[in-house]
Amino acid sequence: LTACTSVPPRPSVVPSHMTADYLTAVLRARAQSVQSLKGLFQARIKGPGLLIQQTIQGALFFQRPDSFRIQGFTPFGTEIFELVTTERTYRLRIPSLGRVLEGRLEDLGRVGTLGPPFQMSLLAMSGLIGLAPVEAGHTTRLQEVDQRWCLEVLPEEASRADAVQAGARRLCFDPESLQVVEEQRFGEDHSLIAKAEFQDYRRLGGDVAPIPAVEGTDMVYEPIQKPFKISVQDGLGKTSVSITLQSLILNPDLGPKELGLKARGAVREGSLSQSVGSQP
Repeated sequence: LTACTSVPPRPSVVPSHMTADYLTAVLRARAQSVQSLKGLFQARIKGPGLLIQQTIQGALFFQRPDSFRIQGFTPFGTEIFELVTTERTYRLRIPSLGRVLEGRLEDLGRVGTLGPPFQMSLLAMSGLIGLAPVEAGHTTRLQEVDQRWCLEVLPEEASRADAVQAGARRLCFDPESLQVVEEQRFGEDHSLIAKAEFQDYRRLGGDVAPIPAVEGTDMVYEPIQKPFKISVQDGLGKTSVSITLQSLILNPDLGPKELGLKARGAVREGSLSQSVGSQP
């Protein structure tokens, strides 16, 4: 894979009066710059049913609108699992158990002790492909918390009261680069479901993304940067996933095989060397 190097944060043009609509537009523009991704990573996983923290090697493939494939391997290259998501469904294949689990994506976290770590992993990966968009009908509000701009995304039925709303998301931005450094998600009972932290942003090649102009200024073009260190923890602190990207390629051409879209439901063995073989 092409090496990615760390670069100092490059300040974006910050409007004199920050607005929720402006930050929403920035998120949308950054997400649109990513049509596909593939990369390699290392993950440390802790959760119920795991006697000790597990460290795995992994490969990821993504293509819009919603096709995602994540593979996990032992340090020796033996495949541990394959998770494929598309069209709001998932397929989880575990070769060592000879099992293939399928269902609706929103039910993934309920698959026994296996579900929460995978659910946390998908939240972590959202920082790479572009955080979940602000859906039609949802409302937003902007707050300054600990010298950071925080955008709250509220469900359609939520009010603009000061309390955190059920089902809300809170995105906190670095004040200079306006990169998202933290996301919090809340449940129907107003409790914290999960918190993700995004660090070590690195520039991917020479590509740039157009960022919405501030009134009275020209369109801004910024380097495309992605976080190479991501950590996610559930609200109870029982399940956590820490991901360190080793390499990442922006907008590669991906076929159905790389996205795991062939032979749906079949048990297919794999190895880390086979996945790496698809990397340039």
